[in-house]
Amino acid sequence: MQPTVRALPIVLVLLAALPASALTIPVWPQADTREPGRVVGLAQAQQEARKALATLRAAGRVESVEVVLQPGRYALDAALVFGPEDSGSADAPTVWRAATPGTVLLSGARRLAPRAGRAAAGEAVFDAPALAPAFWAAAPQLFVGGRRAVLARQPDTGRFWTAGPPAAVPGEDPKASGRQAFGATPPMLAWVAGLDAADRARAVVQLMHSWTGSRHRLATPARPQTLQLQPPARWPFLNFGTQQRLWIENAVAAYDAPGEWIGGPDGVRYRLRPGEAMPAYAELPVAERLVVVRGAGPAGPYVEHLRLQGLDLAHTLDATPAAGRIDAQAGPEIGAAVEVDFARDFSLSDCRIGATGNYAVWLREGVRASTVERCDLQDLGGGGIKIGTAARTPRDAPGATGGNRVADNRIDGTGRRLPTGVGIWIGNSFGNVVEHNLVANTTYSGISVGWQWGYGEPSSGDNRIEANALLNIGNGSLSDLGGIYTLGRAPGTRIVGNLVREVRGFRGYGSPAFGIYNDEGSSELSVERNVVVGTDGGGYFLHRGRDLRVRGNLFAGAEAGEIVAVRSDPGRTRLVLEDNLILADTGPALRRDAAPGEMSAAGNRVAAPEAALAALRAACADGCRPVPASLRRGATLRALEVVGDDGPWNAIVAAAGPRPAALREPVDGLRPRPDPASSGPQQPPPAVEWSLDAAALPLRGQPPGWNIQPPNAPHTVGVVARDDAPDGRCLLLADSPSLASRVQPYLFVDPKRDGGRVQARFDLVIDADGDVVHEWRDAARPFATGPRLRITARGVEAAGRVVAPMTPGVWTRFEIDSDAGRGRWTLRVDAPPRPRLELRDLPFASPAWRSLDWFGFISYADVKTNACLADVRLRYPS
Repeated sequence: MQPTVRALPIVLVLLAALPASALTIPVWPQADTREPGRVVGLAQAQQEARKALATLRAAGRVESVEVVLQPGRYALDAALVFGPEDSGSADAPTVWRAATPGTVLLSGARRLAPRAGRAAAGEAVFDAPALAPAFWAAAPQLFVGGRRAVLARQPDTGRFWTAGPPAAVPGEDPKASGRQAFGATPPMLAWVAGLDAADRARAVVQLMHSWTGSRHRLATPARPQTLQLQPPARWPFLNFGTQQRLWIENAVAAYDAPGEWIGGPDGVRYRLRPGEAMPAYAELPVAERLVVVRGAGPAGPYVEHLRLQGLDLAHTLDATPAAGRIDAQAGPEIGAAVEVDFARDFSLSDCRIGATGNYAVWLREGVRASTVERCDLQDLGGGGIKIGTAARTPRDAPGATGGNRVADNRIDGTGRRLPTGVGIWIGNSFGNVVEHNLVANTTYSGISVGWQWGYGEPSSGDNRIEANALLNIGNGSLSDLGGIYTLGRAPGTRIVGNLVREVRGFRGYGSPAFGIYNDEGSSELSVERNVVVGTDGGGYFLHRGRDLRVRGNLFAGAEAGEIVAVRSDPGRTRLVLEDNLILADTGPALRRDAAPGEMSAAGNRVAAPEAALAALRAACADGCRPVPASLRRGATLRALEVVGDDGPWNAIVAAAGPRPAALREPVDGLRPRPDPASSGPQQPPPAVEWSLDAAALPLRGQPPGWNIQPPNAPHTVGVVARDDAPDGRCLLLADSPSLASRVQPYLFVDPKRDGGRVQARFDLVIDADGDVVHEWRDAARPFATGPRLRITARGVEAAGRVVAPMTPGVWTRFEIDSDAGRGRWTLRVDAPPRPRLELRDLPFASPAWRSLDWFGFISYADVKTNACLADVRLRYPS
């Protein structure tokens, strides 16, 4: 029987007589006058445990100290911090555990009582704790009845505003133009204009990019009809498409929908959901971390042999900085409820973590031989578990994190606050094992491995990602993501036996979602015996990489091709496809841009539509054999059956993913389509009307939002003063034989306009050697072209012939009116004093052209020459 300790004198007495076993310190959440010797609260518990450990060490005794938390709620305003003095030993670890798992809650929230008196109908009002005004301006979180409340936002949940074309801001860095302001719609401008000063100061703008999000503050706009943000975004607005979503939250004016809340020093207000009873209390997180395990640093001493078992941890705060927050990808700097640094043999097991504002667990710097296992992580503001950091640390350096294990965990519901969060993220770290986990219902990638772009010295490797289940990944929230995503060289990394089902991205802004995604130099790793079913963009996707082996996998149910290799690095790309079963319901089974010899295939079996088989033979040759196989799919995670093929596929399906016992609870149903609440309605892109106004740009400035080659060369493409220009300035295109390609310089935008009528106009002047091409292209490979002009001193060419004169040195206005449905376009050319010329029913350069995905200008001369553009407008008449 283990001895029980209630006060330090008893500890000293017991230590003198204890056998080599464990010393137990029971702890209660509240005092009790009937038991005055109780150890009460976490602070006193830690004091008693440290005294016991110090006494044991002084006596040379090898005994474990167990802190046993009795049922109840333990409130934390700041993290419980463990240091080297809390360490145990390999034979006698220090243990903090719940007396009964599931009955002990470590909460980082203040519990708010409802205010006396009648509230407005359908509303609950709570007394606010005494917190600084900056707390409320940081857009905190609130939980009511165990459910995350929605911080007041406009538009309401499930709806979004979209950004318009980027606008130049006076004084901004020309190389970072288009990241502060954008053209806003009248409803957006009217709503923002109605905010009072207090709301403007506290409001937060959540801006969605392709694969991440950023948080901004409102700034005073420098130009009319624009919304201006601070800090500047990482990319120009509309950089990845025309459906860049945003909303504004934490403004009193937005408090108008059930489930929303708003807080301040005068109280916390909450609108009841339909049928919701008046809550007894609300939880307001104030602690950003709940548990911190921190050794002294790379040189030690470390925290060693510490166990946390059977605890519930909830309610952490994510505070938006006054200056906003810019994230590049996955939130590697975002904190966690449990953070560990400079530790050896740390273990977190059988715990539940939820209702967070940030990540759940972070094994950050200098963490080795540590474990997170059998934990339930749900309702997470950021992601689930992070291992390592974005900083590059040599593998054997004392501060390197590696050799850790994450197993048998359930991670369900990430990105509730910060959509960039990943289910399990491994940064620059080696030798970790991630196995038998369930990752479900995320807003970004499920598992991400590696943090290096390109082929430099590897900063991660020998990581094993095995037998995990990934379900409902992405949910239409972000784009360009993967069920399992990798970055950079990763020698020895293996992705084995995982079950990936339903990976869906947001389709209006950026690349689609993929099952297994080897990105940006992913190399020297293997992908084996995985089952990937149901994706937007492909079961397997290679951006660029080398020495990759994809073997024995089942890929099925992709909407745009099962295996896609889109970027070739000549002499580097080495992709080996062996013995895979590829079931292509729609689209090509295999699409590649890699050159012959950079990809090899052998023993693959393919079922694809008849129309796709010819392309398959061209891409895969003898390495892909058609088979009459198909996949029966049910509504549950493991409801998969291969029919029509005698291979080992059903055994591979049965073995993929975690042990059934690891799931512990039924898994929610599959989501073949995203939840509109997270993605917004899947709708046609809004009509973004692009323009190029040189008069509004600084000298040598470049138009924001336009893709320009060569990049960052304002002497080649940049605004210049010119007396005869329409407004005294124009955009110079300075051509020269010294440029890298004859098609440089060029600039274009991507309107993503599918069909319908489109009108454009622009003013152009060329010199005697000028040669400018203006084209409207689609996104096909190879692309099709609709309207096309080639403008030289010989004249204006359209539809294969010269249709109008062009006088060097004379400004000429061009107007184009195109209707993709009719297959014809109209050209008007106006160069006073000549009469205006109009040509109707010109044919498209490519009869198949129907969508406008590239609207641009190319200086095609092979000599030194200048052209200048002004007043470019693109419109969509109704």
